Amino acid sequence: MIFLGIVMCLILIVIAMMTIPVKALTFEDDKFPITSHEIKPGGIVEYAVKGTKHNDLPATVGRQLINSYIYNYTQVVGNLPIGSFDKKVQLNIPEYAESGIYFVRITYTYQVNPFRREVIVKDTETFMVIK
Repeated sequence: MIFLGIVMCLILIVIAMMTIPVKALTFEDDKFPITSHEIKPGGIVEYAVKGTKHNDLPATVGRQLINSYIYNYTQVVGNLPIGSFDKKVQLNIPEYAESGIYFVRITYTYQVNPFRREVIVKDTETFMVIK
């Protein structure tokens, strides 16, 4: 009976870890604003990120430059302090980028516990790459 009680407690703990909502990060804007809307290939696109971090969890941040093709940037791991933040992020536009309308897709991945991950996907405003 004791063994069944311990197993039942462990099962309830695992279910709680998988289902209880955890809010790691919230943002003020639906789309991150771009500071310069016309950029040349090889230039830098800068966007503003405003939000609040609620838990002390590290994030894996992936970025993609999207047009008719997708250019993946190297993923980085970061851990902002808990509280409000206001950051400017800069990314290099590849030299071989074609002219057109682009946006950047940012994916934040938080490993909340061994059984659960929280993934947040946000986009920037669109901008033009002009040769």
